[in-house]
Amino acid sequence: MANPIEQNDVLIKSWADLCERVYEGSWQQDILRFRSNYAFRGLSNKNYRLVTSFARSCGKLTRLEYHLLRNFRKYARLDYVDMSDSHWRWLTLAAHHGLPTRLLDWTYSPFVAMHFATCETNKYDVDGVIWKVDFVEANRLLPEPLIDQLTAANANAFTVGMLEGALPDVRSFDKLSSEV
Repeated sequence: MANPIEQNDVLIKSWADLCERVYEGSWQQDILRFRSNYAFRGLSNKNYRLVTSFARSCGKLTRLEYHLLRNFRKYARLDYVDMSDSHWRWLTLAAHHGLPTRLLDWTYSPFVAMHFATCETNKYDVDGVIWKVDFVEANRLLPEPLIDQLTAANANAFTVGMLEGALPDVRSFDKLSSEV
């Protein structure tokens, strides 16, 4: 059986071809505007898997994430952070500072993804990859409390505040995902 991801692979031959592909399907007739429902992620090697830094570093030892985050909160010397901030805020801050987390960086800009697919000059002989996901379609797979939060906000993407409103902490997210 063929890998469904490989079935979606597109080999790009030129800059124009790339621009055409990343904006394909972005015309929204109902608003008469180009608005993409896609988020993008660029990697410098097409053979890299789409996994989080935590999964690469710690594998399936998910219980370690709570300890890493607790210690990051304990020892971080960040004057601009309120120590009472939620786990979600700390998780995004920790990822920004290089702590392995379950978060993956995505962008609405295909050009930012293109940068990350091509920025490592020592890998110019290797094909990069740009992942493209329809987040509107992906949202339909979410558990009910998260769908409800998006619906209430009339949004297609979460803010940290929206996550805090739906699930107070990372452990509640984990409990929810184990119920599905």
